[in-house]
Amino acid sequence: MYDPTVEDLAVAMYQQPIIAGMAGGDWEMHGMQSFHNLEFHKKGSEISLQALKKIKYLKGKIKERQGRVEKICKQHGLTAADFFGNVDEFIGSTSNSYQIQAGEQSQLRTESTLIQQEKQELKNIELLARNIDRKKKHKLTFAELEYLEF
Repeated sequence: MYDPTVEDLAVAMYQQPIIAGMAGGDWEMHGMQSFHNLEFHKKGSEISLQALKKIKYLKGKIKERQGRVEKICKQHGLTAADFFGNVDEFIGSTSNSYQIQAGEQSQLRTESTLIQQEKQELKNIELLARNIDRKKKHKLTFAELEYLEF
């Protein structure tokens, strides 16, 4: 199996003809303007393993964010369940009865938004990890390779 070196990739980026599908290799290149045009071939088992690592990371980030929200809520006599059940009431209103300061409201709004985004991302990556064919090789773009931290 041919594994390209950094020098091979650098040269290929600026030369024509385009390098495509090295025989038996793990990569292809198309239209060489940047690394973002690279495609990599990875086994489903490798992708699944990286997805599981990403799942663990996302769960940790969500837990960390929820901890920060809980800390602010506790300072104002709220439970996190109260907050997450009525997010708009606590962070959108200028007259909140809990006396949450503007900076804390902003932090709560940001954390809440990021938690929701990370939960959606988690849902998607869990779906991938559960359903990918682990025996088959799959084509990944550079962005996907980067996201999965190969």
